[in-house]
Amino acid sequence: MSGQKQYPKTYRFRPNPTGKPYQPDPANKERDLETARRIQRRLLFPKFGFLTGFLPLLIAMVYEKLTGGPVSEGFIIFGFCYVFTVWPLSIGLTLLFGSCPYCHKTQGLNGRVYTLTGREISTSRGVSPFITKCIRCGAPLSVKEVEAAYRRLEKQEKAT
Repeated sequence: MSGQKQYPKTYRFRPNPTGKPYQPDPANKERDLETARRIQRRLLFPKFGFLTGFLPLLIAMVYEKLTGGPVSEGFIIFGFCYVFTVWPLSIGLTLLFGSCPYCHKTQGLNGRVYTLTGREISTSRGVSPFITKCIRCGAPLSVKEVEAAYRRLEKQEKAT
């Protein structure tokens, strides 16, 4: 023994607890649709926050162009308070509510890990409340994605 502590091998993205990727089952289509609707409802406030985060800045720019006068100091303070309150709250709620109901893992930064000749190259798409699929188990988390998964299953069953 070299004296160094041996750590167990860890993986950045572990599969779901059963170790199997998500498989659509025709008997569970309604349950999967309801689960997708529930996930998207939980992500409604983070989506609103991401879409309206810089709205005060846009309003201030349009106001200055249309009137030619400066924006009031109170509106500028409101804009800063809005941006620095809504954005961090949206990011936190996305991380909190964006967990997959199938594998019970959070989506994190929606990152991917690519390996090239034994070296890891990691990339990140950042935090996004617009989640359609779980990055770990591949389960559909939006209604459109659930319907597409079941369409692919039907097409696959017809082909066989």
